[in-house]
Amino acid sequence: MLASTNSRSSLPGDENKLTGQVNLVRCSVGHITQGGSLTLTSGILSLHPVTGSAAVGIVNAEVEAFVRSAALELHGKARVNVVSPGWVSETLAATGQAYSADTPAAVVAQAYR
Repeated sequence: MLASTNSRSSLPGDENKLTGQVNLVRCSVGHITQGGSLTLTSGILSLHPVTGSAAVGIVNAEVEAFVRSAALELHGKARVNVVSPGWVSETLAATGQAYSADTPAAVVAQAYR
């Protein structure tokens, strides 16, 4: 993966996972109620990489860095948090993977309440 990651445009998930969530926060600024909360999603690969996960780990780390900055800018108006759920059971099943420490999506969803 490292050899094939030659520019920002080639990072998998960059447009959807990073840009989509950044835009969500940007668009919410003028509409969120005082004391409201925005919760974004990162991923386990920023802290616990596996072989071939460099590009995805970068995108996850970018989401986490953005949340830290956005939380400072919105302090007193709204909370901005990030959830890093780890491996989700249904995703692993759909991609034919197995991992001993996976979590069902219904349990992960509780973190967003």
